[in-house]
Amino acid sequence: MNHRLIAALALAAGLACNTSTGRPGLGLSAPAAVAVFNGLTSKNPDLHPYVAIANGGKDELVLVDALDDQPVIAPVVVRALSIPVTAPRPARLVSASLGDVDANGKPMADLLVAVSAGSSVLQVVNTWGKADGSPDPRVMRDLDVDLAGTDGADVLALVAAPVPVDNGDGTFSAAKGRVRIVAALSGQRIAVVEYKRVADGPGIEVVTPLAPPQDLAIGGDRFEAVALAVNPAKPQLVYAASLDPIPVAGGASVLGVAEIDMSGAPGTWTWRGLDARAPTTAVAAWHLQERQADSTGDDKTAFEPTAVDRVYAVLDSSSCGAGFRIDCGIAVLDPVTGGIPADPASTTDASGHVTGMPYLAPINVPAVALGVVVSPPPQVGPTDVANGDSYKAPYMRIAPGTGQRTTTAVAAVLASDGKVYYADLGRWSIPNDTSMLRTDSTRTRVTDVTSFIVSGINQAVGLWDPKSLVPDPTTGAFTPKLVFNGLTAEPAVKITPGFTRTDGFLAAYQGFLPGLSLRKAELAGAAGGRFSMSMQIAAAGGFTQVVRLYSPELGVHRGDIALVDTTKLGDTGGDCPVDNPATTGNEAIIEARVAEFVVPDATHPGGALLLEDPADPSHPEWTSCITKRLSTLAAPVTGVDVGMRASGFVVQGTTAGYVGRAEVLTSPSSVTDPNDPAYDGYRLLYENEDVLSCPLVPWPADPTAVDCRDDACRAQCERLVLARKARRIYYPSDACNTTDCSVNWPNNLYPFPKANGPVLAFKLGVRKDPDPAKANDPIPRELSITIKTRSGLSPSSRGPTVTNAAQILPTGAATFDRSVYAGKENDGYRFYASYASGFVLDFSPSQAPNQPITVR
Repeated sequence: MNHRLIAALALAAGLACNTSTGRPGLGLSAPAAVAVFNGLTSKNPDLHPYVAIANGGKDELVLVDALDDQPVIAPVVVRALSIPVTAPRPARLVSASLGDVDANGKPMADLLVAVSAGSSVLQVVNTWGKADGSPDPRVMRDLDVDLAGTDGADVLALVAAPVPVDNGDGTFSAAKGRVRIVAALSGQRIAVVEYKRVADGPGIEVVTPLAPPQDLAIGGDRFEAVALAVNPAKPQLVYAASLDPIPVAGGASVLGVAEIDMSGAPGTWTWRGLDARAPTTAVAAWHLQERQADSTGDDKTAFEPTAVDRVYAVLDSSSCGAGFRIDCGIAVLDPVTGGIPADPASTTDASGHVTGMPYLAPINVPAVALGVVVSPPPQVGPTDVANGDSYKAPYMRIAPGTGQRTTTAVAAVLASDGKVYYADLGRWSIPNDTSMLRTDSTRTRVTDVTSFIVSGINQAVGLWDPKSLVPDPTTGAFTPKLVFNGLTAEPAVKITPGFTRTDGFLAAYQGFLPGLSLRKAELAGAAGGRFSMSMQIAAAGGFTQVVRLYSPELGVHRGDIALVDTTKLGDTGGDCPVDNPATTGNEAIIEARVAEFVVPDATHPGGALLLEDPADPSHPEWTSCITKRLSTLAAPVTGVDVGMRASGFVVQGTTAGYVGRAEVLTSPSSVTDPNDPAYDGYRLLYENEDVLSCPLVPWPADPTAVDCRDDACRAQCERLVLARKARRIYYPSDACNTTDCSVNWPNNLYPFPKANGPVLAFKLGVRKDPDPAKANDPIPRELSITIKTRSGLSPSSRGPTVTNAAQILPTGAATFDRSVYAGKENDGYRFYASYASGFVLDFSPSQAPNQPITVR
């Protein structure tokens, strides 16, 4: 046994927030899922809300009172009540109301179903008690249903769905006294079991006969559902997340979510695809009001008066990001249009220039999202504030660090860093705990600018100060001024809240291209006094460490400089320079310029570069080495150390990687708005990626068939690469109507909340040597300037207070409205999140961050 693992789990088990476990404890071991249901136990005399926990490590379910977080105790008071399951390791739980009431008008017991890991059997838990009215919490073996029969399929996802009733006017309502459990099965199938209230009591029974599982296929094309969700406002629909292309009529397919129509008989359901621009791993759906595009309000006046249907899809982390059609996070889908809604922050200026994105940016999650659960607004408003009624349905309160505000739906997002983030769905974002616009210590800003000089060289690279570009009111002329470091230089950099990320940028003259400072390469001779270079290592059966030099994502340009260490070339007969061990440098390095790109083929799968003599008169031996040795190689030489430098100033981010080239401006124009097409400086600015096409992004299945060597193709490819790195990451909804905010963003720099602009923009200049004899000296290599930026994002979350939270993963979540119970109005809506390390977190985003309760 791994003793370090045991110690880590023991530490996790000792975590404490505001712990309320009662005695005895729950004895949780690898809890895998939670569900809230209304049922009968010995803890309370009447039907009552409880949290069921799938205690996977002990092959049981345990119950917690949803009002006080105390366990339901076993008849013999030595531990919490245990409900053994039919098959070991319960992994999924789902509960649902049947929507009916008893003779006294009181709601009746809910359905509670468990499924064990690797099983296809639905196990129903008795929530309604015995015939005499006494509780009987156990798995009802006579109600077991095996969805897969004998073919060994597993249940991949479960959801409780209404039984739709056609109202005859194009709408549907939910049947009373009936409910369905819809299950996604391995093998690209979906199954359904219907349950109903028994005719002569509070019990629940299975409706028979059962429909066989339905193939999720159109012709020979199939998809597998990995998560399911329903929108209570649309009882005839269920939504399925999928990693597969979803086949739709006409032979096409969609990456995203399948909207499955359940209005027909089970086994005959149809579907259509909702385009999320990427595969999806989890899904939720809701009906809500969204923020008005121009509103910066915190109260209910911020929202559109009409509610809309939305689907929230967690994007597959391996198929999203800068290299794909959409960034990672949670895509917001519009079932009416069948895709992502338009960007609400997009604007058009007087000249017709459109800023913004062609689609709503996904909700940014700081870690990999593992699941998402939506809570509706509470039915009763809180009593701890004067305007409590404004925080009840259809509105609700959230309490991030920036203060209380109103929204219309909240999602709990389980994340791989051990936290549960909560998303303000009405504003398409996770609320910020600090201000992005105001306080210098928290807002989006440039945190540092530093110009670096080269030893022995009296030149420096700086930024043109925009304040000095204001025309003289008398003459109309302006005198540019270079700034170099710190506070004086920071205003010379343009950034945009919602676009600018936390990163460190470097603009260096002839700097190394990101990732290409030292690689192993293969050299071969070529005609015309050239040689070819492919970064790869030959291995048995193919190549390793292949660098896709042909890909525009690396940013290699014609004219860039290749550095080649000739040490591995062997005896060159004096044609090539050799290293002098008595010196500190490596004199065996030669340089060559990129002349052409070579399309990938079987001998260089990442493509290659044709290199030629740089014609540098100060190094005549290089010409000799290239023309006499490298261009005449009879066979490729492998294992050669190489690197790639840009031909001019290259800009790169620590996180973003290659982000383009910057030109040195000797006298910049007075245009300081990076959104203006006349802007003459460097800018990392979003442009509509959907009108840019590149056959190399993403890297094609058969790159050998793609010819993208001409300048036009490569230029457009690079524009696409950079546009995707300049996407919006957040929708600020704050007003900028305070003094400190107007100082930070003067002269209405951005019309908040529609803030569109560059991730980074500046005008680069070089201060020459003041010695007249050196005024025309070339710019020295590695002359550089660094710019550090901060996004201002501080996403609001709840979670365990532990240093290594990544080891404590949330496994499931459920929501519950506690406000309807007397004395619990201020508890509001709740989320329960189970953690593999042995506890359940109970919290409400309507309360302060220090109020979660740990149940264990």
